[in-house]
Amino acid sequence: PPRQLAGTSVEIDGRSAGLLYVSAERIVLRVPLGVLPGRATVVVNSVGRSKLMGVAEVHPVAPGVFLAGEGTAVVENENGSMNSATTPAGAGSSTIVQLTGCDLAKSGKDSFTLRIGGAGAEVTSVGPALGMPGVTLLRAVLPKSASGAQTLQVFVDGVASNKAVVWIR
Repeated sequence: PPRQLAGTSVEIDGRSAGLLYVSAERIVLRVPLGVLPGRATVVVNSVGRSKLMGVAEVHPVAPGVFLAGEGTAVVENENGSMNSATTPAGAGSSTIVQLTGCDLAKSGKDSFTLRIGGAGAEVTSVGPALGMPGVTLLRAVLPKSASGAQTLQVFVDGVASNKAVVWIR
């Protein structure tokens, strides 16, 4: 990822971060190699604005499920459609969940757990999204007993993601 985007750059403990997205409200970045877990100094430089400096807690993983409005997870159904209330996934079908904050170099498939409505779902594979740095694709089979709006949550090495909704028929 680029080290500068939209006139903005970020350093974490003196190392340049790769920037994936920048807006007035949010910066999505890749923590540079060599930054250790724990407290880190973060410096944000933006053209035409003053330098911002603060301290952040860095974790080895911090999984986050992407959302597609109103709390619905970004999930691709088995037929290739995007999951929603009007295009739910079939119970027991295969899906692809998009998430970020995963260290695929250290966390293999067995490090991932997916819970749907409190029940475990079978994770079949985990890998990077080609052409989308920082995005992980988790392929899983939905529980056969689930239906309606269900809470989806991913755990990586025991660390929980945000909760999101997946629609099942």
